[in-house]
Amino acid sequence: MELNGFLEFSIWNNQTQNWDGFGSAPADNCDIYGNSSREKLKILRISLPLAALSLLSALCLILYIRRKKKKEEEEEEDRNQQRFSEVLKLTGRGNRSSEMFRINESKDDDLDLPLFDFATILEATSNFSLNNKLGEGGFGPVYKDISEAKYGEFARDDA
Repeated sequence: MELNGFLEFSIWNNQTQNWDGFGSAPADNCDIYGNSSREKLKILRISLPLAALSLLSALCLILYIRRKKKKEEEEEEDRNQQRFSEVLKLTGRGNRSSEMFRINESKDDDLDLPLFDFATILEATSNFSLNNKLGEGGFGPVYKDISEAKYGEFARDDA
């Protein structure tokens, strides 16, 4: 049998003292594919560990990137807290940044921010009059408080 999967039929030639081929036929499929399980096993023995190693490497890379990103975000948050603390000190509001940025802090905690009901805001802006509109910000229109004398004392008490 040749390696090409065909059976070669030969006959001995006495004159040439050699084998002469006179035909070939496809070998039985069992003969052709008989060694394929060994080949598949060899391929699996090589490819499965490589695939597992690749998967493990990708997982490690993803975890590394996530940890690095989280660390960078925490460092950025720390820098922002320091900047905010400096701004509060410069404006005379004291150092409340550690309290304001406390993790897992209740939303009901006092942050020294005045809260006004809607009626008070309507009164302070003259029903959102265009005459009192100062401009537009990232969160919407900004209005001038026409009753500043009433609330200005509240802000000064905080300082």
